[in-house]
Amino acid sequence: MKRTLLISAVAVGLMALPSPASAQQKCGEIPTVLIIQDRSGSMKELVGAKSKWDIARQALSNIANQFGNQLSVGLMLYPRWPDKGICDAGLVNVAPVIKNQLNVVTTLNKVVPAGNTPLAASLDAAATYLKTLSASLVHIILVTDGKETCLLPSKPLTKPGSCQWKSGTNYRKCGGCGWQFCLAGGTWSNVCAAKPSVHPCPAGQTCDSKAKCTGAATGSLTAKQAMANLAAVGVTGHVIGFGANVDAAVLKDLASAGGTTNYQYAANPAGLQSALNKIVAGINCCGNGALDKGELCDKKIAAGQPGACPTSCNDGKPCTADKLTGSDCSVKCQYTPITQPKNGDGCCPPGANSGNDNDCKASCGNGVLDVGEKCDPGIPKGQTGACDLKCDDKDPCTTDILGGSKCNPVCTTKPVAADPTQKDQCCPKTPAKLTVKDDPDCPPPCGPGAPDGGPCVDLCKGVKCPTGHYCKQGKCVPFPVDMAAPRKDLGGDLPTQGFQGIGGEVGCDCRVGGGGSGLPAAGLLLLALGLLRRRRR
Repeated sequence: MKRTLLISAVAVGLMALPSPASAQQKCGEIPTVLIIQDRSGSMKELVGAKSKWDIARQALSNIANQFGNQLSVGLMLYPRWPDKGICDAGLVNVAPVIKNQLNVVTTLNKVVPAGNTPLAASLDAAATYLKTLSASLVHIILVTDGKETCLLPSKPLTKPGSCQWKSGTNYRKCGGCGWQFCLAGGTWSNVCAAKPSVHPCPAGQTCDSKAKCTGAATGSLTAKQAMANLAAVGVTGHVIGFGANVDAAVLKDLASAGGTTNYQYAANPAGLQSALNKIVAGINCCGNGALDKGELCDKKIAAGQPGACPTSCNDGKPCTADKLTGSDCSVKCQYTPITQPKNGDGCCPPGANSGNDNDCKASCGNGVLDVGEKCDPGIPKGQTGACDLKCDDKDPCTTDILGGSKCNPVCTTKPVAADPTQKDQCCPKTPAKLTVKDDPDCPPPCGPGAPDGGPCVDLCKGVKCPTGHYCKQGKCVPFPVDMAAPRKDLGGDLPTQGFQGIGGEVGCDCRVGGGGSGLPAAGLLLLALGLLRRRRR
């Protein structure tokens, strides 16, 4: 099984060192990458305005987000997280799987730096874990800002019981087991205690009463040995140094034991990001001209060919925001529906209208009173611009008709016709002089039987008859023969309604003798003579 170990030693400073040799990968298989992240207390130190921890956390988050679709990324934190002991070996907090970037980033954001730097023990723990995986391409990223601080020094001390210490730290390596804090009671002590403050012995050994490691070691005695053990089972190691306190010789030995030429070294956030990008780019197969597993596209495939990476996005739909996302071989087009109204973007999203988005055309029913509309049925009743779809002129003698369109309704009226079979509170004005016989809502004709003082229809009102005729029930009829000439017997029945007398117009209202248009003197005289002659017969 071919495995690759990627180890980052995080240290502050800048010097140009050769890049690690990239292991030849088998394209077509998704590589596994386990990030081993140093979270020792020294990661709190600042580089500019940010701590080394924040810089490393951001850089690794970027790697996970950029390559999460092409690599199975996992995360180990050391010393162990959650906290247990300052020299406890790292624990795999996020198992390496494809598209795992969210879990990696979320975990990194929870962690705080604390403890020492158990490099050998953490590499041993990584080897134990990796043996359980079936993947053939495995990469480990170790991130540290220093060297091993949980085992015996690589070189023996010149004098037993003395302390050797590194400038800028608050601990010293004593002749006994492991590291020991030498700040006691507020002053520096040059004498080592009987036992160290930090457990220093490899797995399987203990620190005895004489401050010596005893017993059979089951773990690696040095980080270099742990790296060599990983390489023996096919794991390739890559090392990054980020910080001022790294030990160049130790990191170079680690990289060499892991199968790479040398470690990467960076002095600032940009340098760390660049080093990580360079290493990971050598792990995956992006850019080999083929669409491998985990790739959305390949940047070496010619434009227009299947699997080519897009360089621009346009789905031709005005109501989607077209955006090119991702990088390298994870480039893709993202089309997000536009939901908010905005002038001039060519889109009228659902719920928008010409009142809040000039890309929306005026339309009936859009809930806005557009130019040229009298109303809009989309406007709630009672609000300005709402449509009242009823026509009523309050006149019972008209039929109200709603016409026009929904947003430009037009009310028209049509006169009600006389209907002798229906009572509708209307006596039509046309034709003139309609009576109750024509429509039950009209008054009766004037004459005998007409209501006293009530409304009636004078059928002879306004009727002008020729000489020798009088008005009867609205029609001109001739006088009786004996009334057609003066001084003759009138004879016959007198008209009971208005009439036109000889030589002039005579009219009357509903009742003879009424005050509307009384008979002139000549007419009364003729009536009297007619009555007298009739009685003499």
